[in-house]
Amino acid sequence: MVPTLLWLALSGLAGCGDNEPPAPDRIALAPSILRVAAGASLEVAASYVGVDHTLTAATDVTWSIGDAVIAMVTPGAAGHATIRGIDAGTTTVTVAGQGIADAFTVTVTGP
Repeated sequence: MVPTLLWLALSGLAGCGDNEPPAPDRIALAPSILRVAAGASLEVAASYVGVDHTLTAATDVTWSIGDAVIAMVTPGAAGHATIRGIDAGTTTVTVAGQGIADAFTVTVTGP
């Protein structure tokens, strides 16, 4: 009886070692409002948001801009990027990683 209980207890503990973080639910940017003047730059950082609302640095994301006439995006290190305003208007920046992609509105104001 004791060996059986010991085996059951140890078997249960073996399953407790899986501490994988939950898969990300979405991507968030900081700052959350992307507004920049034409000719100026804005530094942004991406984070993964888990289903439990925990934030994890999104160091493996890719960045793309919808309209390069309005703004450009230059990826940096560790989930950071620089958005540079080119001409007044709005466009989107898309951030993708770990099987998800989110688009964010970028507003470029006049100089």
